[in-house]
Amino acid sequence: MLKRAALGMLVIIGLAFVSACGGTSQPQAETIKIGFFGPMSGNSASDGTHSMYAAKLAIDQANANQTVPGKTFELVTYDDQLDPNQAITVAQKLVTEDKVRAVIGGSYSSTTRAAAPVFQQAGIPMLAAYATHPEVTKTGPMIFRVIYITTVQGKALAVYATTKLNYRNFHVLNINNDYGRSITEAFTKTAQANHSTIVSTSEYASDATDFSSQIAIIKAKPADALILVGYYAQSADIIKQVRQAGITLPIIGSDGLDSPSLVDLGGSDVEGVILATDFSRNDPRSIVQNFIREYRNAHGIDPDVVASSTYDATNLLIDAFKRSPNTSSSAIRDTLAATQTYEGVTGAIVFTPEREVNKTVLFVKIERGAFTFLDKLDPSQLP
Repeated sequence: MLKRAALGMLVIIGLAFVSACGGTSQPQAETIKIGFFGPMSGNSASDGTHSMYAAKLAIDQANANQTVPGKTFELVTYDDQLDPNQAITVAQKLVTEDKVRAVIGGSYSSTTRAAAPVFQQAGIPMLAAYATHPEVTKTGPMIFRVIYITTVQGKALAVYATTKLNYRNFHVLNINNDYGRSITEAFTKTAQANHSTIVSTSEYASDATDFSSQIAIIKAKPADALILVGYYAQSADIIKQVRQAGITLPIIGSDGLDSPSLVDLGGSDVEGVILATDFSRNDPRSIVQNFIREYRNAHGIDPDVVASSTYDATNLLIDAFKRSPNTSSSAIRDTLAATQTYEGVTGAIVFTPEREVNKTVLFVKIERGAFTFLDKLDPSQLP
């Protein structure tokens, strides 16, 4: 009897040992770290935070749905403080300390351009979500972008203003950074080629709060419209001061104005403003409406252009992990480059050999506090 009991105990112990060694257990999921950097403090905190929210939503959805069987994604986030030096520091941390497999650039052009060489040298693919300066992807073959470049946007603004709205005389007011200057340059060349006149061009600093000198220039000479190139926070102040000065010119803005915060800060003064973007809240596709609903449910706010572009960048990267023969950074890079067509909330994403996208530029108008779709320009319609 004792021998039988002892034998039974040995069987139980043996089974337990086999189980502990993985005889019947499921293999653990591989954890893949995805890096993210963006301005999550300071004057641009809203854009960086909204971008991070979108990346996190995409990661959470992929993990919950087991989009890539056997893989769990972890988002590693850093605040670049909209400082190129800080962007370099966080890029180095993502590479050397966190050992991320790929990176989402949820920041502006200046910081993205600073960080990109770090990832290029380390052989880690980076997807720029909304940094639009042409030089970003010229860093090297590891760097991709999911939004149109500034020159495309500048051309689109000019074509739309001159051929769709039939305006011929423009004041241009832009922020004095890579983003502002490159859009303004492309707008100016295209508008002039379309037999239009740039009545004035003025710049403002990224920390400016008083725009009276620029407004005096605008007020001094008549024009058909004001082209405003910048970001939502300062643009709201500019528009309020423009209207307070009695200037009633139509205002056409760049995609940096595409944020619910523009309406929150600008109030009734921003009513009627038209702006370029790659995101339409009125798009009836289920992928768009589901994104808007789930983003709102998760964060209590509606998504904007930086959120939608970051959501697409993150989901495209997750899709690359699903399609790739392995999860090495080099394999993911090659899989991204081989993307045929990826249907995102901002439209179809197809990479050129230069790792850029040929995307449609959309135009929306603020009506009763909402961003309402007006029109679009396909790449074939631009010079």
